[in-house]
Amino acid sequence: MLKPYEQRFPWNLDWNLLRTFMVVVDEGGITPAAHFFGLKQPTISAALKRLEDIAGCKLVNRSPKHFSVTPLGKVLYAEASKIFGKVSQLPDLMSGLEDQVTGQISIAMASHVVSPHFDAVLARFRALYPRVSYTISTVDSRDVVAHIQ
Repeated sequence: MLKPYEQRFPWNLDWNLLRTFMVVVDEGGITPAAHFFGLKQPTISAALKRLEDIAGCKLVNRSPKHFSVTPLGKVLYAEASKIFGKVSQLPDLMSGLEDQVTGQISIAMASHVVSPHFDAVLARFRALYPRVSYTISTVDSRDVVAHIQ
């Protein structure tokens, strides 16, 4: 069972803070990250402080002459990188989906029907529309007629 803090964490987290943290790590410090974003250094420092407060731990060691990522910061950076990678894939995953045929088709047929043509049509349909699923029910002839009516 998750502790109340663990349950609230994803809802309280400002996802932009993760992105800012990644840039701080990638750029090797607060000032280079500020230059990257075109912001002032105190803005980036405040964002990092907010993320550390939310995470409940120190993520980087910093002083005027020193910058390093803490072990917990390295864990957060690795996970944030995975999240960023997944989010980066969304446009590709979603592109063209509106053109794809999806759905469910139910087919009712009599058990005595054998048709190579029907089998070929189903094979072509499946190749053209792989995101469509279908079920085939074998029923009595009168039930097929009832389904059609």
